[in-house]
Amino acid sequence: MELQTFFYSALVEFPAAFIILVTIERFGRLYPLAGSNLVVGAACFLMIFISQDLHWLNIVVACVGRMGITLAFQMVCLVNAELYPTFLRNLGVMVCSSLCDLGGVITPFLVFRLMEVWQGLPLILFGKTS
Repeated sequence: MELQTFFYSALVEFPAAFIILVTIERFGRLYPLAGSNLVVGAACFLMIFISQDLHWLNIVVACVGRMGITLAFQMVCLVNAELYPTFLRNLGVMVCSSLCDLGGVITPFLVFRLMEVWQGLPLILFGKTS
């Protein structure tokens, strides 16, 4: 069952790559970034209220959230390279990339500690920050 869930989660990334290309061209960069962050936050908050018995609904909401975070991450990578002036671009992208990697290292420990308090607490934290 876990392998199926992982497969669905990975499968969602393909349409996200094409969706971001279409939405950037039509709507610019601001609206797709804001919309994808709203989708991720809504998916995190919605996951708290879904019963574990409804496994298919958990998978669907998690995949929608995964698609939103893929869109948001691709947008951040694109906007990050355009954000800095030319003489600071390499340094700015490197610092942001390093902080992103640091967040990826810290997050599992944070989730583990928060889940000891309450199962939904990591979802609330990530939903609020997105």
